[in-house]
Amino acid sequence: MPPHFKFPTADVGFWRPGEDPVVRFKNGAPDGGQYWLRHYDVVFRVPKDKPLAQAQVVLDTIQARHAKDHKEYNEGWTMRARPVSRQFADDKVRRNLWTLFAVIGFVWLIACANVAGLLVARSEARQHEMAVRGALGAGRTRLVRQLLTESLLLALLGGLSGLILTSWGIHALDAFIGGIRMKPFHVNWTVFLSAMALALITGVVFGLVLAWHASRPRLQEALKQASAATTRNRRGRFLARGLIVGEIALAVVLLSAAGLMVRSVVRLLRVDVGYRPDNLLMVHVLAPFDKYPMGVKEPHLAFMNNLYERLAALPGVASAGIWAGYADEGEYTAEAQAMPVRVVRGACGLGNENPFATLGTPLVSGRWLDNTDRGRDTVVVNEALASAFWPGQNAVGKRLRRVPGDNRGREQWEIVGVVRNAKIYGYDRQPKPMFFRPSEETYGDGPHHYFFIRTQIEPASIVRPIQVAIKEVEPDTFTPTIEIISDQLHRSTQSRRTFTLYLSLFAAIGLALATIGLYGILAYAVTRRTREIGIRMAVGASPDRVRSILLAEGMKLAFVGLAIGLVGSLAATRLLQGHLFNVSPQDPVALAIMSAFLLLVTAVACSIPARRAAKIDPMEALRYE
Repeated sequence: MPPHFKFPTADVGFWRPGEDPVVRFKNGAPDGGQYWLRHYDVVFRVPKDKPLAQAQVVLDTIQARHAKDHKEYNEGWTMRARPVSRQFADDKVRRNLWTLFAVIGFVWLIACANVAGLLVARSEARQHEMAVRGALGAGRTRLVRQLLTESLLLALLGGLSGLILTSWGIHALDAFIGGIRMKPFHVNWTVFLSAMALALITGVVFGLVLAWHASRPRLQEALKQASAATTRNRRGRFLARGLIVGEIALAVVLLSAAGLMVRSVVRLLRVDVGYRPDNLLMVHVLAPFDKYPMGVKEPHLAFMNNLYERLAALPGVASAGIWAGYADEGEYTAEAQAMPVRVVRGACGLGNENPFATLGTPLVSGRWLDNTDRGRDTVVVNEALASAFWPGQNAVGKRLRRVPGDNRGREQWEIVGVVRNAKIYGYDRQPKPMFFRPSEETYGDGPHHYFFIRTQIEPASIVRPIQVAIKEVEPDTFTPTIEIISDQLHRSTQSRRTFTLYLSLFAAIGLALATIGLYGILAYAVTRRTREIGIRMAVGASPDRVRSILLAEGMKLAFVGLAIGLVGSLAATRLLQGHLFNVSPQDPVALAIMSAFLLLVTAVACSIPARRAAKIDPMEALRYE
């Protein structure tokens, strides 16, 4: 397969025939492998004239037959048909893409306003030129054609520059985004041509409007150089300032969204996961069925004892623990909770094999399980279970009761200890109610065995020794799955981090465009008002006074844009509700920081032309044009 092909998961490196007994788990598996049917993914193609719902009817029929023939393993399970595209982009990814598409629309509007504002300023500066051309015989059509050509050339150059940036961005996207994939990333020419057409249409629309306006100069006024040099057309000035205010308002919305996402990611990374994730590995071992059949405890017990001793003795291993955190689920009730609650039935090692000691998960109340708990109805529970049944109370000494109809496990359990919730698979994964009994009591219930290993060295360097040790204890065991917990937690935030990165990038582009537009308008104002500034300084205005006038003019636009943008952001950021973590869409801290940052950037942009105006020599200004 080509290097880019990653299916059905991103970490798959090779594929074996589906009929291989090892793949189908037939050797020693219960009921000839029927237990594993619920773990299969099947890819099939539906005829174009057949709806997906019709395929679902067929799957329901097959599943009903399996549930009837193999009730112990398949009852209550379902098979669901869905488009394969959902494997690549679920609802959350699609929501992210649509949100980014809207953000790109905001950036496009800012760019349009920026170009329009600069073209307005440019058209005013060329009023005298257009008047001279008209006086020499150039028709209005020719003037419009000339100005429209300039706008189209500008749009074409911008589109080609976008193609270069897109080619670079595709490579960066390929390196940054993981996940499953069947096709390589490349530039979609249909999408690019559509974007190019949009750029040209934008150039035509703005160029046509401004060309029509600039091609109808009042010859008498335009030919008076003094008037052209000291004042600006009121309508053009209002339009240019309105465009700048709009740019800043849109930039505020983008900055507010980016600030909320950054604050959300920061809070997510600061979540207390209930243990120390540094230098921690989770090892998943799948024992061969023919040697370790389900329902027989002794072979599994010997295997786990030998394997634990070998793993704990590896150089660089600080401690190891046995875990069966997600073995089974069932419904339970308690005296204070009449409604049944779905509880995960887990298991943990005792003494030196205690996984919570390796994890660094503290005991909230009660005691740990020990050797005296073997064969008894005692369990340790997590905080999620304790709060589900006895909120605000001490759960130690309370009892759980299995609901009628569930024949797995004991009828009731006594709680002897409560441990902190442990978020193994992600910062934002809500812990399920869970209890733990001695792990050796679960041996034979299934082929899955887990170890937590804390190292004194870099975790990645001990992965290979762990694999070798497992193969030495049992050469026929399946290849173990070894996860570095810190990397796993980091991957769990990839979607949010990627979304935040692109949102921040587009917000920075929007702010840069708005700032450039504000700077351009003020710089043009200084150039057009050179004579006025010279007169002011000649009659006694100090350089500081001139600087403050122009700075106030620019900051007034910034404050108006900020006010409008904050109102818009209060509505727009509600769309981010599904992306945020423990952050309100109207979070005052994020909005205040982004507002201060925008004002700081705009103040710098305004100060540059203001300082240049303060350095104007009055005598040279009075001789200007």
